[in-house]
Amino acid sequence: MTASLDAAVAQYAAGLADRVAAAVARGRALVPALADRLAANGLASDESLRDGLSALPILSKDDVLALQQNDPPFGGALAPTAHVRRVFQSPGPIYEPQLDGVDPWRWGPSLQAAGMGAEDLVLNCFGYHLSPAGAMFEEAALALGARVLPGGIGNQDLQAKAVADLGVTAYTGLPSYLKAIMDRYDELGLPRDRWRLHRALVTAEPLPDSLRALLRERVPTVLMAYGTADTGLIGYETEPGGGLLPAPGVLVQVCDLDTGAPISQGEGQVVVTLLRPEYPLVRFGTGDLSAWRLGPDGSPRL
Repeated sequence: MTASLDAAVAQYAAGLADRVAAAVARGRALVPALADRLAANGLASDESLRDGLSALPILSKDDVLALQQNDPPFGGALAPTAHVRRVFQSPGPIYEPQLDGVDPWRWGPSLQAAGMGAEDLVLNCFGYHLSPAGAMFEEAALALGARVLPGGIGNQDLQAKAVADLGVTAYTGLPSYLKAIMDRYDELGLPRDRWRLHRALVTAEPLPDSLRALLRERVPTVLMAYGTADTGLIGYETEPGGGLLPAPGVLVQVCDLDTGAPISQGEGQVVVTLLRPEYPLVRFGTGDLSAWRLGPDGSPRL
């Protein structure tokens, strides 16, 4: 099992190596701050990016905050040609630009894994004020052709009534908040035969087996995903309890807490590199801990 996991993690990284190197090289050309960081660590050539990028010191959230405070608003990390549609403020505070394009945070695959598509009306219960979370999931749902009810957080009476009146079929938000809406639906005496919410993608808090079982009494498909305000989607379930499949558009590493080197065995920090040249995050440390495991299909999962 150990050898199989080592091989799976190595194969995953090798499969992305050329794309990561190309994206970082393009980011270096567009963003002087990234060029300076790479050059300071001996990664000035294209050849060094493919084989040496994992030796680049991890960029922490505190580092990003310091860069933004010294060079507001984005720490010199945004390409001058980038088209920013919205600006958000995540905890820190760190300012996050939403770049132009379809599903810019790449959450679409996680919604698709939960069975969501063009036929759905999605109740999106992530925050819409300052935080990018609400916009992240709205953009993903719209990219799939779904309609969105921007519920946000609060007004559970109105949200429960909307589930009955509008025929809401899908949900994005906290798992505990979905349970609260289910309970409020019953407390209001709304008709059980008008509950059509059968698909949910949840994140931002733990989903213990006991809570998932309670949710699935009314919502047959409940899958979880993982991401951050800085990076968007990092990993997502394709089946309950099967581990988190690394998302497209990002290289995911689990790194030793002392050395920062990628590891395939044991717990470490989740570190990501986005294939996004206009606003590159390269070897960004999320501050979250995880470990690799083999998924049902033999692929590495968090």
